[in-house]
Amino acid sequence: MALPFSAMPGPRCVPIFGSALNYTKLGPYRFERLHLAKLEYYQRYGRIYKEKLGPMTVVNLFDPVDIAKVFRGEGKYPKRPPMPIVYIAEKREKFALGIGSLQGEAWFNVRKSVQKMMMHPRAASVYLPAQNEVADDFLQLLLDKRDRTSGEVSELFSYVTKYAMESIGTVCFNTRLGVMDDDLCLGSDANKMISSSQAMFDAVQKTMYAFPWYHFFRTRLYSQFVTGKRGCNELALKYLNAAREKFGEVSSNDSENNDSFLSAVLSNKALSNEDAVNLTVDLFTAGIDSTASALSFALYHLAKNPAEQEKLYQEISTVIPRGCSVSVSHIDNMPYLKACIKESFRLNFPVEGGTRRFLEEDTVLGGYMVPKGALIAMNNQVMCLQEEYFERPEEFLPERWLKKDSRDIQAPPPFVMMPFGYGPRMCIGRRFAEQEIYLALIKIVQTFRMEYHHEPIGMINRVFTMPDKALRIALFPRD
Repeated sequence: MALPFSAMPGPRCVPIFGSALNYTKLGPYRFERLHLAKLEYYQRYGRIYKEKLGPMTVVNLFDPVDIAKVFRGEGKYPKRPPMPIVYIAEKREKFALGIGSLQGEAWFNVRKSVQKMMMHPRAASVYLPAQNEVADDFLQLLLDKRDRTSGEVSELFSYVTKYAMESIGTVCFNTRLGVMDDDLCLGSDANKMISSSQAMFDAVQKTMYAFPWYHFFRTRLYSQFVTGKRGCNELALKYLNAAREKFGEVSSNDSENNDSFLSAVLSNKALSNEDAVNLTVDLFTAGIDSTASALSFALYHLAKNPAEQEKLYQEISTVIPRGCSVSVSHIDNMPYLKACIKESFRLNFPVEGGTRRFLEEDTVLGGYMVPKGALIAMNNQVMCLQEEYFERPEEFLPERWLKKDSRDIQAPPPFVMMPFGYGPRMCIGRRFAEQEIYLALIKIVQTFRMEYHHEPIGMINRVFTMPDKALRIALFPRD
């Protein structure tokens, strides 16, 4: 017999605020380090607890069996919580929602229009030639910017972010944006794209858990979001129109044969011009910070672990000659590269907590009857650091993901490690993010020996997790 939902444990609540005051100056936690609070609550309450944050109640799961039950109970239109400021701007400014914020049939129709092309295992390979060039330019940028004595690159994270922006730009706009150029003009499209996307994402990050004053007033952060969103939309429309002229009119009957994101979007008659712009902007903006942070953490872990770095270097040297463009077959033959990235994802999970869903039916989770409509947070971020699921969980051990090298390291159960989510709403840009990280790591490890000799880097939670300190990695040419 399942226990009632009211019996589920959780932190103490006060009227109106719930436990939200715990994350202010009056409490011991901060929303930007929510994973630390969840770890303490997991140790206190076990594999399931509920927390009331203002008017919202969140059920936190730490059990892969329960997580599997939630995902397997999803219907045709899985529903996830919106980013509040996006919904307010949609109502007030009449912005159309992108694929990340749409729900129900509207979401399904947009997702369906690009699902087959975007989620195919070889979806990203069409961009390899262009993204090889971007990675080569990024490598040259690092060579130019590194201090000749210390080997460090001042503001390395900002350059990694520009690399991610330039690389995903080749997918979204089928052109080079030029954001890594040193001589950017103040009024250039590249500079506008940098400032607009950063303004929009910064506003989303800072309002995720703050009191929503923007519901009632046009706050500074709300205005910043609107300005950034308008800027991104205008530039996206400009690039889409240019691409439409380049491609010419494409029959909708040919849409299944299109091998690029942009041609698939432009040739799909089911997508309005507004849908195309918002789909493109969503993929572009989400693909910047997420990829930049993931690549930064991977560089950090390899710099801190010279033996693993050397093993990766040997694999790269065996598979691909230096200076050669990276091909699909090269990447296919680099299992240790993929294991390094997967292990970095485990230690620094890319999103706060993990995937979130609204429960579609009354469901027994952790022995409690959880009602339909409850918000479920699947906390893979905490689970990935538990000895219950990973031996020596604090160590960087890529071998745990390789069957032939794992020896006595036991693989985790399903639904523990899901950096890109699961099911119909899993990350649609996964193939592209992975390829961008592969390319950068291959070229950097091939060219530099990396070292890190400063305080350990932790993570803070924004929309995506990101390093909490400067990325002071020393890069020493291997020649």
